[in-house]
Amino acid sequence: MPKQPKVSIIVVAYNGQEFLSHLLESLKKTNYPNYEIIVVDNASTDNSIKIIEKNSSKIKIVKNKINVGFAGGCNKGIE
Repeated sequence: MPKQPKVSIIVVAYNGQEFLSHLLESLKKTNYPNYEIIVVDNASTDNSIKIIEKNSSKIKIVKNKINVGFAGGCNKGIE
C-alpha cells in the first residue's frame, strides 16, 4: 500500500479557550495516518496558550506576538 501524503491541519486561534480543548481532542481522533496539527495563536489574552500547551503532545505551536488576522495566521502556520 502506498504511503499517504502528509496533511497539515492549521488552526488559527484567538481567545478561543472555550472551544480549543474539544477541537484539539477531536482532531487527534482522525483516522488518517499521516498528519500534523499546527495551532497558530494570534496573541490571545485568555488561557488559550495554556490549553494548547496542555494538548501539545502531537501539536506544533506557533505563538504570534501580535494578532496578524486569519490570513496572516494561516500564512504563519504554512511557514
